[in-house]
Amino acid sequence: MSGSSACTDGLHAFAARAFADWRGLLSPCLIEDVLQVFTPQDEWTGAGTLGSNALAASYRFCHVPSYAAPVRVWFAGSEVRLIEAEGPLEGMSFTQLTRQLGEPEARLDSWYGFAAVEKGEWVYAAKGIAVSCGPSGREISRLYVFAPMPVRDYVRNLRIDQRQRPLPEARRS
Repeated sequence: MSGSSACTDGLHAFAARAFADWRGLLSPCLIEDVLQVFTPQDEWTGAGTLGSNALAASYRFCHVPSYAAPVRVWFAGSEVRLIEAEGPLEGMSFTQLTRQLGEPEARLDSWYGFAAVEKGEWVYAAKGIAVSCGPSGREISRLYVFAPMPVRDYVRNLRIDQRQRPLPEARRS
């Protein structure tokens, strides 16, 4: 059973990086819809958690021509929860995108590898989009799209902790 045409319209807008009038991934948006619009990287499915509530989710990587790196599509059951694109996005800066989107509902501290970026994640939860910048504030480090929701729900149920942590040192015998 396939989701809505509103979902596939949103997927095509994401692929075109058309965010000026972005209104989120509209439900129902199913993983099978995504796999018909985007090219799966392979058959592999990963597992992880989303949000501060650590909700279990699966993910697949897909190729989308306008994004340099494969995008990660997070889903629970068959319902898509979040699409995550890694930056930088050629031809689109953090300033250009946030100017299109307007004033965010929240500016959250974020991470770029091991570096903290104060107020580096701009969340437009009612529009179903969040964008993080690197330390310079010019490049997009991550872009997330999802169904519109309150900021608190985004943080609790979707937000990914991008902070990198050093591996523990190996014990020596």
